[in-house]
Amino acid sequence: MGFITPNIGIYIPAAGETNYDSSFAAGMVNIDQHDHSGGPTGGVPLSSSGLADGSVTYQKLNPNVADNTTGIGTSGAAGANQLSLLGILMSIYQLTSPVGFLTANGTTANFRTFANSSSIVWTNANGVGGNPSAALASTITTSVTGTPNQIAASSAVAGVQTISLTPTVLNATQPCFLANIVGGGVSNVTGDGTDYIVPFTGTISYQRGGSNFNGNTTFTAPNTGVYYIHADLACQGITSGMNQGEISIFVNGAQVYSDFNGNVGAVMNSGGGFVLSINQPALLTAGDLVTIHLRIFSGAKVVSIADGTFSVNLLY
Repeated sequence: MGFITPNIGIYIPAAGETNYDSSFAAGMVNIDQHDHSGGPTGGVPLSSSGLADGSVTYQKLNPNVADNTTGIGTSGAAGANQLSLLGILMSIYQLTSPVGFLTANGTTANFRTFANSSSIVWTNANGVGGNPSAALASTITTSVTGTPNQIAASSAVAGVQTISLTPTVLNATQPCFLANIVGGGVSNVTGDGTDYIVPFTGTISYQRGGSNFNGNTTFTAPNTGVYYIHADLACQGITSGMNQGEISIFVNGAQVYSDFNGNVGAVMNSGGGFVLSINQPALLTAGDLVTIHLRIFSGAKVVSIADGTFSVNLLY
């Protein structure tokens, strides 16, 4: 009875069997014992250790195994016989501690996480548990009552967007001030039509958002916006012959708003006193200079200012 070769399984008939031929048998044995590893200089039979090193080269592979469009190719540095991840895939594979989200710079990849700040706290998910999320820091939410981290905005009505906050929001840096005339006032400043720039050198009741009032005559607008300007002056020494009394707001040295009484002599009190006041919202540009002026006409320069206040408040 014939036998089967041990390496590639060829059946070789024995002498006396049909199809037996000594030359065929010898040839089949030689084929079975041939080096099938494919090594460039010969190798070992398959039966001893399988495929020898270097026996399967890149050229012998199906082209789909190493295709640049799949991100897999050959490593030029390690030789054409080694498959390699290409471009950014290699950088991603070599990353350690994969936490956060991937960023790319050319063929270099990194894992990044959002950094917390004094206002925002980030939860950096690992990609399995969810997406990154952010929340306001507790130092912000402690001043807000109701639902934490929430500001309710109503639907726009006629182009107006309303934001609802509870409680009232306070801004300690909103530009504003209130100053008074120095005790005893100032004497004999107008009455003959003199334009007098009023100094408010007394008590400053409050000032926020910087030293925008210079403690004397002038407020400097720190921001462009709408301001509410108020002044009132308690005048003394008015006589019956005086007519127009005028209190004015000047911006950058030019009169822009005024309020007057056409006959102060007729409406003064028994002591020759009369109060002139002005209240005016005004659009100011950052750097504008605001002063208060007083003029009273048709008399001698005997009108004094006994008391008064000057205030400016930024509205929006």
